[in-house]
Amino acid sequence: LITSANYQLSGVGAAGVLTVTPKILTLSSLVNAGHSYGSSAATTTYSLSSTVGSDVITPVFTVTNAAGKVVTDGSTLGVATYTITATGLGATSPAIASNYVLAANTSSLFTITPATLTLGLYNASTNTTGFNVANKTYDSLTTASFTAGTTATLGANMTTGNLIGSVFNGDTVALTINSVAYGAANAGTYSTANNGATKLLISAGLTGANANNYVLAIPTITSTISPATLTLTAAAQTKTYDATTLSNGIVSISGLRGSDIVTGLTQSFTSADVAYSSGAVTTRSIAVNSGYVIADGNSGGNYTVVTVNANGQINPAPLRVVANNSTKTYGDAVTLGSGSTAFTATGFIGSQSLTSVTLASS
Repeated sequence: LITSANYQLSGVGAAGVLTVTPKILTLSSLVNAGHSYGSSAATTTYSLSSTVGSDVITPVFTVTNAAGKVVTDGSTLGVATYTITATGLGATSPAIASNYVLAANTSSLFTITPATLTLGLYNASTNTTGFNVANKTYDSLTTASFTAGTTATLGANMTTGNLIGSVFNGDTVALTINSVAYGAANAGTYSTANNGATKLLISAGLTGANANNYVLAIPTITSTISPATLTLTAAAQTKTYDATTLSNGIVSISGLRGSDIVTGLTQSFTSADVAYSSGAVTTRSIAVNSGYVIADGNSGGNYTVVTVNANGQINPAPLRVVANNSTKTYGDAVTLGSGSTAFTATGFIGSQSLTSVTLASS
């Protein structure tokens, strides 16, 4: 309003134009944690600069795959890495989205990870079908046998009954067992949880049109290789008494596996003496000596050794005792009887000897 007396308002000109430009909003800290296949879309978090008054403005996001195609995040979206981009703004009434504009399109990557299917195991207590690695007796091999429901063929697709977990969106997924083996051939307990030689090695995977949306988890499985029985049997032998327990019989071996060998095998009579029963010579037992070495790559631990004795016999050695020649003058007395040393003995073994005999005239 002009109030000065120096002017007189002669007319009102045309109205001016006021232009209102959109407020620029900056989006930062854009994060989408992703989710596993078959799950709902994860919440996208972000930071957006301040709006005017009570206006509620939210970003509009677009999800694209590696080829740049727009897709919808959610339970049906397959395993892959995707780009989420804030491409615009939306408003909740009474705010007007056109009053704002993004400073720039901001993008971030997120990943959909495979859903987990777990190998179902046989449970002896409940008699359920499932995967099982059978125990075995040491055979010098690392091969293992397994069962998996009604199908147990390497490389063949197993039924989904051997898998624990959810299959989504009508997907077709099957289990394939490629190989099962022990980490070593030695007797012992093997487990999928172990490392190194005692690991139970299972190569398995999933097949089917949608198998890439899943990952197979193999739980802890154990299997035992028990020692094999190794029988060492002494050989029968008859010998003449020689004051020793030595026996030159050859010990027989039964139960060795693969290229394993036993060295240092010997046997001995259990006593050096002749055995008698009711005055007659009888059998004397022959046993396998300790000290042998089992070369099996496991210090003999792959075997439980059973030794079997043999019946031998030690016959008496011949012993000759001859009275020494002697002379006397007629009429002289000669003392005979026990305690005499006037003899010669031949046939004794080693340092054994005869100290006295009883002599008599004939």
